[in-house]
Amino acid sequence: MKLSKDLKELDFKRNLEFRLQLLSKIESLLQIESIRGMERMIKLYRMEWSEMGPTAPEKTDELRSRYRELIGEVYQKIREYYKERQKEEQVNLAAKKTLLERVQKISEEKFDTPKQWQTMTETLQKILEEWKQIGFAPKAENEKVWEGFRNALKLFYTNKRAYFGELKNFTREIVKKRCRFLRRRMKWLQRNRKTGTKRQNRFCNCKKSGKNRDTLTHGMKINFGKNSGKHATGSLNPSAVSLTNGMRTR
Repeated sequence: MKLSKDLKELDFKRNLEFRLQLLSKIESLLQIESIRGMERMIKLYRMEWSEMGPTAPEKTDELRSRYRELIGEVYQKIREYYKERQKEEQVNLAAKKTLLERVQKISEEKFDTPKQWQTMTETLQKILEEWKQIGFAPKAENEKVWEGFRNALKLFYTNKRAYFGELKNFTREIVKKRCRFLRRRMKWLQRNRKTGTKRQNRFCNCKKSGKNRDTLTHGMKINFGKNSGKHATGSLNPSAVSLTNGMRTR
């Protein structure tokens, strides 16, 4: 009987040591920054506590009281974390809704110049960066707000592609018209160049053959006297005489 009693006391003593060690581990959880890690470990410690053997009766109430106290402190920290997180999520949700309104307003507008489209594109990129910096919002509402934000972005870029597509087609038509005009202009210049060359060649040929004198004297009128006969001496028009004298001087 004495041996059995000694073994029982030894078992109580060993279980007491295990439980005190476990209480120290539970207390150390209060210093952990990661709430997820704290939640995971407290579950393991609670299972371990329930599987431990008994201790001396005079120690049971003291150990149980300390265990409940530490468990309460751990879960109180966890609750405070999630309560604070809910507040932050509501603040984040409000910030995301504000950004959503800005994006929707921009996506519904129509811009008339490429510069305006580029400016608004840069503005949306900045808004998107702001969105990424905001933390989580409540899951259900966060997904809804994100869906609206993404649809607004899609609408903006769809309108942008349509605008630049029309601008490209318009520019292409302008280029075609200018090309057609330039081709007609070049043909006209080439025809005039050929005509001008022919005229220049004709004049040079006349000059070489002496026809230029005939050309210059062409149209001069010779006036004869009324009573002059076949061998009458004629008189030249004063303008013709001056022109002929000029040619002789040369």
